[in-house]
Amino acid sequence: MIATQFVGRQAELDTLHAKLQSSEQVAIAAVAGMGGIGKTALAQEYLRRYKDNYPGGRWYLRLRDQSLVSQLLSAAALFGW
Repeated sequence: MIATQFVGRQAELDTLHAKLQSSEQVAIAAVAGMGGIGKTALAQEYLRRYKDNYPGGRWYLRLRDQSLVSQLLSAAALFGW
């Protein structure tokens, strides 16, 4: 059964939001844990709720398909860095 509503993770969302909003600098956060515990759902819900807090944009890296290094290199090339 696939859940259709996001419930029961408000503390994690609050912690993530506090860490990402703690300074004026670029913020990076990683969500780690065992497979199937809802890391992706947590990140997606955070983006849904707080996307307006990031008018400059945001990146979501899906590491299942590529390594972090290859995704960052691709992004850097895209922006001419």
